[in-house]
Amino acid sequence: MRCWALSCPFKRWGWRPFGPLALAISLAAAPAWAVRFDIVVDSVSTQNTVLVEALQRLASSEQPAVVYQLSRANVADPIEKGKFLSKLAHADLLVPIGETATRFVAHEFPETPIFFIGTTVLEGHVLERPQIAGILTFDPGTILQAASAFKFKRVGMAYTPAYSGLAERIALQAVAKGITLVEAKIDAVSDIVLNLENLFKKTNAVWILGDPMLARGAGFQFLMEKSFAHKVPVITASQWGVERGALFSSKSDSDKLAIQSADALNAILAADLHFPENQLETATGGVLLYNEHTLKSLGLKLPRGLPWQPLR
Repeated sequence: MRCWALSCPFKRWGWRPFGPLALAISLAAAPAWAVRFDIVVDSVSTQNTVLVEALQRLASSEQPAVVYQLSRANVADPIEKGKFLSKLAHADLLVPIGETATRFVAHEFPETPIFFIGTTVLEGHVLERPQIAGILTFDPGTILQAASAFKFKRVGMAYTPAYSGLAERIALQAVAKGITLVEAKIDAVSDIVLNLENLFKKTNAVWILGDPMLARGAGFQFLMEKSFAHKVPVITASQWGVERGALFSSKSDSDKLAIQSADALNAILAADLHFPENQLETATGGVLLYNEHTLKSLGLKLPRGLPWQPLR
């Protein structure tokens, strides 16, 4: 699916004007850059339409941003996939929105600059590329605030090497919240069992960052088995994990994420596609999404005064 900047079908699929006046002011002043970037979206949602509108405003009238929705046929059908890839091949920069779109674009275009949004799980080897940057849609500050409110004084954090820089920044925030962060950098699948066993024995909660090796599939299943066996909750970076038994995660605010995404992309365009040294940003604000069944199973009560939202 394809649409041009001024006739995007996203407007017919639940588009709404931006809420905060700050968003309109921020984007109205943004200059247009003579760089072609294409936006690839993995699903139609309220958050994604807000992001698309924000990013399209950065494109010039001579080089309008094109929006493509990634369909099953684009991935599974060889002919349709070939057509789809040929369209994206002309872009100077690709902007995938969502986990599926990000993984697809990163796999198919290893040499093209990429700025991703709306994902929380991405392979480490992708993040190690020099011309890739993006915003992970969870807020470490909000998560640490919730952990502190639960009185989780010792929080284990498991991550793969590509997330080391982000882990360092989170560790600094943890100190300010009065939380001792017990880190486990996991290099290979063979290291998962021993490292997670140690974390569950030494901490009040275990937080998983990023890489699918830990946050998806067998790695995550093992994680949840140990969580309920040890009665130690798991904190994840996305709704996907909460749906499968994790205690809570943060869910970003669409309008704030749109402003942040537009600002970050604007900086990359202004620098002529030279990417920042700090390639991984995280979202700010939003709500705390929690699993009611897990909360009851672990005998916990929600701390008051935080923006909790039950999983539906």
